[in-house]
Amino acid sequence: MQKATGEGQSDPAFYDAGKTDDAALLDKETPVYNLSAEASSNAWVLNWVLGSFFALIVMFAIATCFYHFVEDWSVAESLYFAVVTTTTVGYGEYAPTSSGSRVFTIFYIILGMFLWAAMMATIQFHTLGIMFFRVDQARYRSLLVPSLLCILFVVIYAVTSKYIDDLSVLDSFYFAIASISTVGYGDLLPSTPASRNVNIAMLLIGTALYALMLASLVTYVVSSMQRAYCKKLFRKCVTPERLQLMDTNASGDVSRAEFMEAMLLETRQVDPAIIAEINSAFEYLITEGRTVSRNNLPSATRPVIPLDYVISSNKPNSNLLASGYVDM
Repeated sequence: MQKATGEGQSDPAFYDAGKTDDAALLDKETPVYNLSAEASSNAWVLNWVLGSFFALIVMFAIATCFYHFVEDWSVAESLYFAVVTTTTVGYGEYAPTSSGSRVFTIFYIILGMFLWAAMMATIQFHTLGIMFFRVDQARYRSLLVPSLLCILFVVIYAVTSKYIDDLSVLDSFYFAIASISTVGYGDLLPSTPASRNVNIAMLLIGTALYALMLASLVTYVVSSMQRAYCKKLFRKCVTPERLQLMDTNASGDVSRAEFMEAMLLETRQVDPAIIAEINSAFEYLITEGRTVSRNNLPSATRPVIPLDYVISSNKPNSNLLASGYVDM
């Protein structure tokens, strides 16, 4: 990397303007995702999952008591109905009969769906992090594991249903898939109290695995589409006019951070609100956070693209990435 050669003269590539020893220290590669950060993320995910799971247990207990006394169902039947309702399977073999019970069920369905969705979203958030930031692993592996777990569980569920409810092989797989996918036609039902008790656990585990598999599939497809969109975008022109729009601080040049921010937003990789939050956090650190005073910041600049040189040396709307750029 070369320094600026003089006033009004710049190297056509990225350059470092008047780099000092302090600024040179800033260029040392430091890991962004370290073990402590990953452990903190795992702990955060675990807290959310456990919190949602505990809330679901409390809901199941309240619903079981309510239906036991109001609908005069047994405890097992009440719990079974609560689980079938929360997982949205809805076989139809049990239903509230009174107006008060139906009002309770309305709020129970809404709250249960929110809690179930929160737990699934938290697990998927963790899966998303694995898919994006574990660069040493192929992305498809984050889809492969949930899919294999779901297939294995369907086999276990089908075998269990075959022997407990005396179903044929076809009917047992049909019932297992219809149940964990929350379709629940109601044409095949658990036939005994023991079968219903087993299905309580099967529905909770099966619907969770099925939701995780679908979420992983959606994440994989969306991320693949985003990468394809990036390739298509970068094959287009990165023009001087677009670079000028990236100069958000009107400094006359485009830094790596400004270029990255603009590209992330244009390729739809990040929510603009997240960029705003990151910028606010940085501004706080260098102003009110007392980490470093602006007067003590290194005087050297980071590598930048000099707009004056780019505009004077290139035709309007010319593709600046045409030569030497390697596709993703």
